[in-house]
Amino acid sequence: MVCFKRLEYDRTVDIGKKYVQETTRLRFKPGSEFQKHFPDYSTVITDGNIKSLTDFKIPLLITEKWQERFQKSLNDLQIKAINEYRILDGKSLLVVAPTSSGKTFIGEMAAAKVVIQRQKAVFLLPTEH
Repeated sequence: MVCFKRLEYDRTVDIGKKYVQETTRLRFKPGSEFQKHFPDYSTVITDGNIKSLTDFKIPLLITEKWQERFQKSLNDLQIKAINEYRILDGKSLLVVAPTSSGKTFIGEMAAAKVVIQRQKAVFLLPTEH
């Protein structure tokens, strides 16, 4: 079991002529810092190498095909989607980013992962007129 200390801080907020005392709780979500501080409870992360996706139980055949298609490694947006938002661990994510930023491949990776697990995936793509 992992025990987390609840971190809080107090602040005084000036709203007009009144001062209000409030307590704010800091929220943490597992990411690269979590992995560093809690290695026993860490999940798999990627360093950006497409073939490292086999650590997420994506077959080598698929990662090799992706490597052929995308000669470079994963970009920062894709790494963040995997490591921080855990798309390959079954978490949902809505990605809003500029054109050619790697959104489609994020969806493709997530869809491939659930299909491999014999689950259903819905993948929406825009169409051109």
